[in-house]
Amino acid sequence: MRNSAPYKRSYSGKRVTESQAQDWLVRVRAGATAREIAEQDNVQTRTVQDHLRRLADLEDRVAIRRDLLRAAMNAHQEEDLLGTAKTLLAQVTSQDQRLGDPRPLTAGAKRLEALRKHTMGSGLSPLLDEWKVIASGWFDVIQDLEKQLSREVEPRGLSVEGAVLALRDDAAVRYARSGQRSSLGLGWSSRNPGPGIWWGAYCVIDGAGLTDSEIATRKEQFEALHAQLSEWPLATALRQLHVRAVETRQTLADRLEDLVMRRYFDGECRWCPGSPGQRRRTRRLSPPRS
Repeated sequence: MRNSAPYKRSYSGKRVTESQAQDWLVRVRAGATAREIAEQDNVQTRTVQDHLRRLADLEDRVAIRRDLLRAAMNAHQEEDLLGTAKTLLAQVTSQDQRLGDPRPLTAGAKRLEALRKHTMGSGLSPLLDEWKVIASGWFDVIQDLEKQLSREVEPRGLSVEGAVLALRDDAAVRYARSGQRSSLGLGWSSRNPGPGIWWGAYCVIDGAGLTDSEIATRKEQFEALHAQLSEWPLATALRQLHVRAVETRQTLADRLEDLVMRRYFDGECRWCPGSPGQRRRTRRLSPPRS
């Protein structure tokens, strides 16, 4: 059902057109009265008044829609785009402060795509893609490293679970972060109760039933492997990924910080209020019962 009132006929029997009604509105705003217009155009005064009222209501609705759209767009900018940028910035800077390994950046898929669309040309999207490649590459290399370490430590009589983690963190990852080779970062210790021999927080040798000579041999095996690890191609790959991560992290953080400070994002996305991608939800009527 239409919101606008039906056009009424004039004295001459002709239907009032939209353009004629708009002309009346222009003349009223110029100072004419509804009675004067009715006399000049040979229509009823009430007809002129009805159409002027309809046009005024229409303008009010347009103004309301404009205000609602502006409010929705402000919310889209503030909550979706700015909120996503702040989330990504917090994740990037927290990883940097912890000197941690590059991990994936998490944000809602819809909001992240909207942010990419609104920042086209800023360089943000390529940086996010680069970081995704780095984080994925780091995970893959770590997985391959752990598999290769498992194959190396078991024949040496070392505890697979503890030795793999100790060599990974204290040798490979330590080298990747610092670039320093053959650096023994932790050290040996014995903890009671139990016969285990520990390298820092990792139980590397299960000392049950072993003589002092056998334990000493296993220690030497571990230290030799520790010293060699920085020469492994996988450790070199980790180092290269770490260097890329440091450079990309700084540039990405600067770009996100700039966007957050400006607090406004140009462009548009299919989730923008009023865009063709935002269809109105309509209520489906149930079929009549028979």
